[in-house]
Amino acid sequence: MSDYFLGIWNVLVQVNTFAASNGLMGCAIVLVTGIVMVKTGVSITGQEESFSGTARYGNVVLHKSPAIHGSAKSWLGRLAGQLLKFCGAVLFVTGLLALVNVLLYGRG
Repeated sequence: MSDYFLGIWNVLVQVNTFAASNGLMGCAIVLVTGIVMVKTGVSITGQEESFSGTARYGNVVLHKSPAIHGSAKSWLGRLAGQLLKFCGAVLFVTGLLALVNVLLYGRG
């Protein structure tokens, strides 16, 4: 099991190194890839309705975002969509870390 996690860690380090060594363009590629993966995962699995809003002086203004119905019909499709969303989010965070590294220290 530790070999599995070590392999995942090595992949994340290689993605970070790729993004940082290619400068802003590499970071943009990783960030856009992460966003596309998350959007694809949401279209497969769907998303429950959500509420967002503000609370000011005792008054609450809520805006309802409707649910998105996914295209997956089986549990395997929903699992693939969830994995795609999770991997996309991890890739996006890795891209953000590489972007901060590039902006602070220049090309890696």
